[in-house]
Amino acid sequence: MEIEIKGLDKLLKKLDRLGGDVEQGLNRAIVDLGEKIQAAAKEECTVDTGNLRSSITLASPAPNTVTIGTNVEYAPYVEYGTGGKGDPSVPHTTKEYWRYRGKGGQWFTSHGQEPQPFMRPAFARYKDKAGEIVKKSLEGQIKGAR
Repeated sequence: MEIEIKGLDKLLKKLDRLGGDVEQGLNRAIVDLGEKIQAAAKEECTVDTGNLRSSITLASPAPNTVTIGTNVEYAPYVEYGTGGKGDPSVPHTTKEYWRYRGKGGQWFTSHGQEPQPFMRPAFARYKDKAGEIVKKSLEGQIKGAR
């Protein structure tokens, strides 16, 4: 997700004039936004065992960058669905059904799973608000630098 924030240069110059650490301020503002998106993804996430929800993490691998995601292998299947019921915008298997044996020896048949998106709605929730969230965070830091 890439966002352009109008008026950001003006806020950063003001923070710099007040003796604030501009890079640290901007990075903190972006992390604030990332934390809101992470929380929204956890709210949107369907819960069976809680494993997927608890795996949604936030990382800041580089300055002014955040990454929100999960390392759970089945996360894409939850987000996009599977088989004929899956989101048609991503490739899915053409199998009509799957049969598998459960731990107790009983047989199950699946015809696919409907998408239960959690990441995309979380990003969408904050896409239009991102600029304002970053501005407010920077304004708070400017007030603290005075």
